[in-house]
Amino acid sequence: MAMVVAACGGASKQRPAPAGSPPNYGVGRIAHTFVDTRRPTPPNGDAPGAPARTLETTLLYPTAALPADEQPAQVAPGGPFPLVVFAHGFTGSPNAYDGLLRGWTAAGYVVAAPAFPLSNHDAPGGPTQNDFPNQPGDVTFLITQLLQMNDADGPLRGAIDARRIALAGHSQGAATTLGVVLNTCCHDDRVTAAVVLAGNEVPIPNGRFSVPDPTPVLFVHGDADDVVAYSAGRRAFADSVAPKFFVTLLGADHGQAYAGGTSPAAEVVGRTTLDFFDRYLRGNDDGLSRLRHDGVVTGVASLEAIER
Repeated sequence: MAMVVAACGGASKQRPAPAGSPPNYGVGRIAHTFVDTRRPTPPNGDAPGAPARTLETTLLYPTAALPADEQPAQVAPGGPFPLVVFAHGFTGSPNAYDGLLRGWTAAGYVVAAPAFPLSNHDAPGGPTQNDFPNQPGDVTFLITQLLQMNDADGPLRGAIDARRIALAGHSQGAATTLGVVLNTCCHDDRVTAAVVLAGNEVPIPNGRFSVPDPTPVLFVHGDADDVVAYSAGRRAFADSVAPKFFVTLLGADHGQAYAGGTSPAAEVVGRTTLDFFDRYLRGNDDGLSRLRHDGVVTGVASLEAIER
């Protein structure tokens, strides 16, 4: 096992980054509704429930040029592109992470961001955490539907590389990601990489966190997080299998760094996640050297890497 630990004072923001800047595509956007008729939505508050689960999903994909009105446009040449499925946090929505997701898409990734039926901010009966055990199944269903869409006539035909699929999520969405990657209840071996933003292991009935599959995982967590404890993120990191990486955002809380933007912490999140995707979805070896660089910023971030 090889371990590389980079202290927070080991680099500065002024140090030039290694070569390997990602492409700069336009961003196409489609709103699509996927309905899983095999699984119900339970009653919630004054909402009666439903016989199916409905996932209102934002689809972002690379285009040759950004349409002025961000309406559907032709997928950029150069595909198929890796797929990243993103899971929002409790009471959140895909739109809350638009800056981060657009950055991934502009770098050459198709991004699918569902609104989970009962944990999004507009959930019927009000957002509830009780539906969390159903969310890993939502992710697996969505991957299947996206791959079917990839093979059918439509704007995303041929856009997705089915061999290169990652999950990413924030908070409860990060716990959902860990459920799919590490939990025996819900493991999906189509997923080849995962990003866990301020997440922890949440128990799921009939499952345990003991999947031996070495899916590469990048953890990012603020050490001043007062919603999901930093120690809980570290525990999930300890339970995962190498290759695995942990970026500590120094003094960061639970939310602001993960929505995108130009703050130093948000820039670390944007860069390190892309570095990680470039290595484990695209197979670019320089992704790791960029991750080691971008994850270490004086006063902002430190990195621990266990590569094998």
